[in-house]
Amino acid sequence: QLIFCSATLQSSCLQRVGAFALDRINAYDSVCPLLPITLSEYAIVAEHTDKFDALVSLLEFFKGEKVIVFSASVYRARHILQRLNKLENLPCFEYSSDANLRRRASTLQNFQRCQGGVLVASDAAARGLHIDAVSAVISFDAPEHFETYLHRAGRTARAGKTGKCITI
Repeated sequence: QLIFCSATLQSSCLQRVGAFALDRINAYDSVCPLLPITLSEYAIVAEHTDKFDALVSLLEFFKGEKVIVFSASVYRARHILQRLNKLENLPCFEYSSDANLRRRASTLQNFQRCQGGVLVASDAAARGLHIDAVSAVISFDAPEHFETYLHRAGRTARAGKTGKCITI
């Protein structure tokens, strides 16, 4: 038997999979994919000039826990990381498409090992990464597309655990 599963299976993909199936396939295509019931979603409204202060307050709330902060671009992620690195006692890591694969793997290993810290990332980290015990995902910049929001949110509340998704 072969089972094909995906969090983001699209209709066009279903047709291709169906071409190779010898038996009937039952697939459910939803207009609005459901998020896990263990995920709590929040939005914080802040002026552009106050967004970093809002982020710092959130990180203080999650101190000692793993948090992923998403930004709109690699440049923005690096800027956020530089500002966070000026704070004391806050382990911060950068994950972006600018880094080569070896550096990204090393970053993920270091983040995975730490008890609590912040992974500042572009959307390169939004898909396909599994990091244990991420308490919260914070979108410093709101994503342009709903699918991007789903992928970001999917980095927490995994395997029945609780998680928070916060958009500033």
